[in-house]
Amino acid sequence: MTAALGPFELIAPVGQGAMGEVWRAVHRRQRVPVAIKVVTAPAGQAERFRRLFTKELRAVARLEHPAIVRVFDHGEVPGGFAGPLPVGAPYLVMSWLDGGSLRTHPPVGWSAIRATLMALLDGLAHAHARGVVHRDLKIDNVLWGPEGPVLTDFGLAWQAEAGESAGRERRLMGTPNYMAPEQIDGDLRALGPWTDLYALGCVAFALATGRPPFDQPSPLAVLKAHVTAPVPTMRTIEPLPAGFEAWTARLLSKRPAGRFAFAADAARALLAIEADGTWTTVAGEAPMAVSDPSASDLTLVAPPRFVSITDQSWTGALPTDERRVPPSWRGPERDEEPPVLLGTGRTIFGLRTVGLRGRDSERDRLWAALREAAEGALRVVALTGPAGQGKSRLARWLGERAAELGVAQPLRATHAQPPEPGCGVAPMLARHLRCEGLDAAARLARLDGWLADPAQAQALAALFDPTGRVEVDGRAVAIHAGDERLRTMAAALGRLSETRPLVWSIEDAEYADEARALLAHLRSTAPQTPMLVVLTARDPDHPGLAALLAEPGAGHIEIGPLRPEAQRQLIGSLLPLEPALVDALVERTGGSPIFAEQLIGHWLATDALEQGPQGFRLAPGARAEAPADLEAVWAARLDEVLHDDAARAALEVAAALGVQ
Repeated sequence: MTAALGPFELIAPVGQGAMGEVWRAVHRRQRVPVAIKVVTAPAGQAERFRRLFTKELRAVARLEHPAIVRVFDHGEVPGGFAGPLPVGAPYLVMSWLDGGSLRTHPPVGWSAIRATLMALLDGLAHAHARGVVHRDLKIDNVLWGPEGPVLTDFGLAWQAEAGESAGRERRLMGTPNYMAPEQIDGDLRALGPWTDLYALGCVAFALATGRPPFDQPSPLAVLKAHVTAPVPTMRTIEPLPAGFEAWTARLLSKRPAGRFAFAADAARALLAIEADGTWTTVAGEAPMAVSDPSASDLTLVAPPRFVSITDQSWTGALPTDERRVPPSWRGPERDEEPPVLLGTGRTIFGLRTVGLRGRDSERDRLWAALREAAEGALRVVALTGPAGQGKSRLARWLGERAAELGVAQPLRATHAQPPEPGCGVAPMLARHLRCEGLDAAARLARLDGWLADPAQAQALAALFDPTGRVEVDGRAVAIHAGDERLRTMAAALGRLSETRPLVWSIEDAEYADEARALLAHLRSTAPQTPMLVVLTARDPDHPGLAALLAEPGAGHIEIGPLRPEAQRQLIGSLLPLEPALVDALVERTGGSPIFAEQLIGHWLATDALEQGPQGFRLAPGARAEAPADLEAVWAARLDEVLHDDAARAALEVAAALGVQ
């Protein structure tokens, strides 16, 4: 017996865990198979586990990569549901992956193992560049799809931009057999790409030997071994190159600084391993043997048990040859675009980060500037144009792509008029260095471990403090003057650029007086800093920008409307709309990607879309109510909220109180 859940038909349960079930289902109209993950256990209805479910949705929705599971929709089982699922149970609709896991179908032989690890590193690079750390990578969470291995189960994912590092809660979360020492400690400030790379080292060890590196009789013993025990010698199932053991051992370094800092670094090192030497193999071990799951293979959520070993992996030096930026930002072409399922996407609209469409020539110019900067020359490029053209998205793309390839680390400073909390250079540095939410003493201790010069650490700690001062051994260290602030921030940027070139995005640069002053300071005092500065602004003739752009080596790219074909691709990636509505949107939005996104969001918020045979379409009477331009969309959004005098009065009071 089958049951309908939205546009899907439930077929049969295919898996069960502590909190729920996974069902095989099919899209009724398109007959595309999907997996539906449903929280059915009573304990799963608790707020804590609902938060984990929401965390998985928000993490995966912002990722779009063939090695990462795709989410099509989510919701709760509706009232009156005639089927085997409890009403109100939350569910996710995801890609159907029927090839088994790395446990049931491990890769055999050096070529297959290396290809599997390379694909996982590519997926991790994509996630890490967008601020997502999986935190529960293990052989059971890697499934085989049509294009290769796929990362699944992002329920424990940590997101840098979600402000999680500022929290004070410490909790043990992960799977004992695959947990990095800093993850066992439960300190969110110590997490980063290096945490997933440790787990990948455990996966690599298991694929090579048939069991994870610290195979102990209890989860607690496994956790202690991760923190204190040396990495055991590999005795592999099959002959493997001698360099593979050293590569895996580096991933399994106790200190994050001892590991690769970026997934791309690990991938380059893996590709460089020569297949000429081998280790001794385990006598009589079957080639497909991967040990059966134990208690140490189950995900844990519990209080932490160990003392802090917080480290900052970005302090590790980067070999000179790894600073080189490749000639092109382009990667291999995908064979086909992911499927678009009719009637889905409404509930995840606004959560999914849409990939950049078009802008190839602009991307080429930015990439060329990054190559110049990486050779040891501060470069500046301004992206200018009207609101809604995607200037900030283009700047963010550059940082993400550079991080994916491991050739630069991105920094992003936002600005507004009047200034808002979190805007400016100092908050940007505080976020990057994980100093948000720390008291003065903890902040100073953290910076002391990063900067070799105590005076610089004290100055930076004072810069991050709202009072502009910090107590050191009973005396006050204060920083107020503009020149002193600039020198302190310049020293921090210089320290960061020692390990890897920087891509520094200054958004809404018209309002960024201090950031522009800092840039001018750097150009006069440290012009060899390996850093590309990308400014976004509406008006290239703004006095503060004009002076910067007049300097030698500065670039200027005018960002205009997207070409119709690129706009069509963008709209098609936002929501499955009927072709006629896509054509109308291309014409209506005039190449503005933000207008297209906001207009679709407005239609969804006002229930102006209905499901048609070829996708969502405008309901009768909705077309005449559609806002005519981007500002009209924003005005309509305000009208939705400010529908009475009381709401408007509340907004006026809030405006009078101010953002702080």
